[in-house]
Amino acid sequence: MDVMNERVSHRQFGDGMITGQTETTVVVKFSGQEDAKKFSYPSAFESYLKLCNPALQEKVNGELKKIKMHAEDERKLQEEEEERRIQEKRAAVKKVSVAKKKTAKKVKKVSEPEDEDSDI
Repeated sequence: MDVMNERVSHRQFGDGMITGQTETTVVVKFSGQEDAKKFSYPSAFESYLKLCNPALQEKVNGELKKIKMHAEDERKLQEEEEERRIQEKRAAVKKVSVAKKKTAKKVKKVSEPEDEDSDI
């Protein structure tokens, strides 16, 4: 969203004008400040900057909401993936454990002496 040349306010620096913007940053020149300040876009509008244009601020808020929802969805997917990996690992350990028990039973049967009376 284009916010170039929009007026903003900051609780510490006061009022300013956005003089530069990239996909991830905005540059603001504040009244009474020699140097412009660089902020992350759009996250700076969450707590540091406020657009003076209420309609535009609402659009930025909508953008922030979408970003938060996307991040939450990603977090949930990662949790589900991790849970799936844990379940797969448990299943693999269980298979190995069952296989070891079967092998141990076979070894036990082979190593047991046969009953001598069975030949008669």
